[in-house]
Amino acid sequence: MLTSASCAHKSVYGGYVLHDASFDVIEPNLSGASVGLTGGASADARLRGFVQLDVRSDGDAEVDLFDLSFGGLFYAPIEGPIRPALQLGLGVGRADVEGLQNSIDLLTASIGARIEWQITESFGLYLIAGLRGYFDTTDPTTCNDGTTSPSVGQGTCSYHGGIAYYNDHIGDSIEPELGAGLSLHW
Repeated sequence: MLTSASCAHKSVYGGYVLHDASFDVIEPNLSGASVGLTGGASADARLRGFVQLDVRSDGDAEVDLFDLSFGGLFYAPIEGPIRPALQLGLGVGRADVEGLQNSIDLLTASIGARIEWQITESFGLYLIAGLRGYFDTTDPTTCNDGTTSPSVGQGTCSYHGGIAYYNDHIGDSIEPELGAGLSLHW
């Protein structure tokens, strides 16, 4: 039987994620892949950091979303091959939505309950259920030279060749997400 002290302190993981988002102008059923890397100071560390890349899409709503996040895993103080943890993350993302003239910049935040099952010394499974928030941070104006501006008033883009167009926004979304995957430990 594996104990938390025998578990490796670095891992790479990959899995499948489902997330029904509800923005102001679209409601995509996002699904896709998550891949990430975790690490802790020691094999029995109850706190581990992670960095994760998510690629999600909805073909019907014609939405593609990319998200890079980082955060922490806070493990419960229990021994054994099954380890529950609280996962907290922050990140940045970009959404491409058919019909909009610009990409959408996003700030992301997530909180979830994660259960890891260390099957062998180097192989495991995980499940996660939580909330993910997307917050639209797209600047309102694109200038003629391609830069963006947080302004819309008089003088906007005056040093950048004038205003090319005002950007579209999709709004914010905070909705449940579910995921499962495999992990390799060393």
